Amino acid sequence: MKRIRINNDFTFAWAIERNGLPEDLSTAINMVLRARNSTGAIQTITAYEVAANIVSVEITPEIANVLGRYVFILTYELPDASLDDMLLIEPQGIEIL
Repeated sequence: MKRIRINNDFTFAWAIERNGLPEDLSTAINMVLRARNSTGAIQTITAYEVAANIVSVEITPEIANVLGRYVFILTYELPDASLDDMLLIEPQGIEIL
């Protein structure tokens, strides 16, 4: 888990994989990125970038304003009928000190 000092901006980059292979997010729809802090509060993050299988978000003090652990949760759908309808990617976390 990455540890960050409070009130510092930083970029969180998350490589999304399926079965150990990079996921092609170019056709993903209804993508939602959320952050849950250690108090259980959840906020939707709307300003993020997707390039290939990497989801990047600039974490500011407005997003990470509580000391403790944060978990990022990504959900999306793929239009490919041979794949699952909706995917919930295993959460990744950081700790704000």
